[in-house]
Amino acid sequence: MPRGIYLRTKIHCKRISLANKGKVFSLTHKLKLREAKLGEKHPRWKGGKRISREGYVLVLIRKHPYLTNDGYMFEHRIIMEKSLKRYLTPEEVVHHKNGNKRDNRIENLMLMKKNKHGEFHGKSRQAKRDKIGRFLDNN
Repeated sequence: MPRGIYLRTKIHCKRISLANKGKVFSLTHKLKLREAKLGEKHPRWKGGKRISREGYVLVLIRKHPYLTNDGYMFEHRIIMEKSLKRYLTPEEVVHHKNGNKRDNRIENLMLMKKNKHGEFHGKSRQAKRDKIGRFLDNN
């Protein structure tokens, strides 16, 4: 059976009911059990970092005005905010100079407005094409 898809069978329901038979947990105890395995205390904790589908490094942060729904934020934006000592606005983009999305050194990051970032990439792409519009080799 594929991961993430689980069918509840009658046998499974019996096992659950037998395992929890007679156990009644208070709300405070349930909260303590939940908090006991959050974050660093969880056995599958990987340091609070992960890689997005696009290849950017995401970092788990508890409080920030521009978090994703699951509590993560792009590492390059966090580094730029620490450098500037202020929050970045949604109109500001952090550009990786060398194109490596995982290279988040401050020397490799450049702050731009969204429209300037689009112009920047548009000019660099046009420069790599010939008069007809074909891509040129870098050799």
